[in-house]
Amino acid sequence: QIERRKSKRESIDFSVFTNSEHCEVNSVWLQFGAKRIKKCDYVNRLVTGLKYYMNLDIERNDIDKDEFNQFFDDTYTNMLDDYLHVLRVHSIDLEEINDSLFTRFKVK
Repeated sequence: QIERRKSKRESIDFSVFTNSEHCEVNSVWLQFGAKRIKKCDYVNRLVTGLKYYMNLDIERNDIDKDEFNQFFDDTYTNMLDDYLHVLRVHSIDLEEINDSLFTRFKVK
């Protein structure tokens, strides 16, 4: 079980959990299907946190549950700020974000 937990942790890039606040919106080629979000650290952290959550079994495994809680206490302390940024700045992009989660990031 220790090896399983280690491999799941190593599959996540924890370096994204910094206080970086870069958010760049694409303003060209939108009429031709270009994505509006060019780069957003806030969205990237949320997606990485979601991928980490998907690698754990917090419903049936108390160790995973504790690890996930510790992740928010120690590593991803600004999750609420990121979530509020997405709602405030990217509210018109929620469909794009949702589509990306299911296609690009393989969220189930």
